[in-house]
Amino acid sequence: MIECAGYLQGNLEHHLDHLAPFCALVGWPLIVTEEKMYELARLYYPGLTLYYWPPLEAPFKMTEQFEKVVTTLPRIAFDEIFFIAEASLKKRLTTLWLPHGNSDKGHRLPWMEALRHEEAAFVYGPKMVDFLMEKKVPIPRLIPVGNFRYVYFQKYRLFYEQLLDQMGIKKSFILYAPTWKDAENSGSFESAIDALIEQLAGLPLLIKPHPNQAEDVRSIQKQLSYDVRWLDHFPPIYPLLERTTHLIGDFSSIGYDFLVFNRPLFFFNPHRRSLEDKGLFLHRYGTQISSSTSLAEQLKNPYHPREKIPSLVAYTFGEASQWLELIEKVKQLDI
Repeated sequence: MIECAGYLQGNLEHHLDHLAPFCALVGWPLIVTEEKMYELARLYYPGLTLYYWPPLEAPFKMTEQFEKVVTTLPRIAFDEIFFIAEASLKKRLTTLWLPHGNSDKGHRLPWMEALRHEEAAFVYGPKMVDFLMEKKVPIPRLIPVGNFRYVYFQKYRLFYEQLLDQMGIKKSFILYAPTWKDAENSGSFESAIDALIEQLAGLPLLIKPHPNQAEDVRSIQKQLSYDVRWLDHFPPIYPLLERTTHLIGDFSSIGYDFLVFNRPLFFFNPHRRSLEDKGLFLHRYGTQISSSTSLAEQLKNPYHPREKIPSLVAYTFGEASQWLELIEKVKQLDI
């Protein structure tokens, strides 16, 4: 039996939708260190064994009770949190890194390079492996897990259908899901939000700000200023994508999540980076939003290379026919 648990440090809401489905599928408990994350996980992730341990206690209890930890933190960040507990208990935990998305970020800045100290990592599929190789990050053991979040959504589809209906979420809508203003300055929210809402007036629009942006005063001001449906503090993305007819984004990994539905993608490119830029790889499979034409008009005539999407899904997540098999292998893995 694998003495393993998932670990979520702090209020990393956008990491919850990765650790919670993964732990639920493989049958490992998830430890969270914030009451807010506990409540979100309890409400929105059925089938999950969940514990709330305060941040000062969690490293000691984790080190005492488990041998291995699945975490979205790189080892170098994990050690900063756990080194006192490990030194006190004279025990070193094995960490298994789990990605919290599959965006094209990180080509310009050394993000993947932070994983140089990993002993093992879960990867979605060939695309992530190629990215690690390109960045010269030699992780000794790479364990493919496919699109486990979509598998989890399918398992609990009825739960999420009923939940969204209870929340009054429409059966179909246009979703704007931007990333945040990170170190690469990737986000489109501040530059795009006003025109987007005005140009799509009268259309079924749902806005899901990035959790790192949702509490920003400017985001709150926009929510109060416009009569349009906003949805924040709702981590599960696949239930929303299943009802999404058109996804509008920028550099968020949600674009890759949406590929499984093979529906039109639209991208803001705030700094007008070239499509030859590796950070715009996914942009080549959707419509580049132009400021010279109404967004509503652009939604009517998307660039959507439908025939190319299945191969991109396979490159990103591996073959769909193997996703369940990969999860079963993780359950039995002697990691």
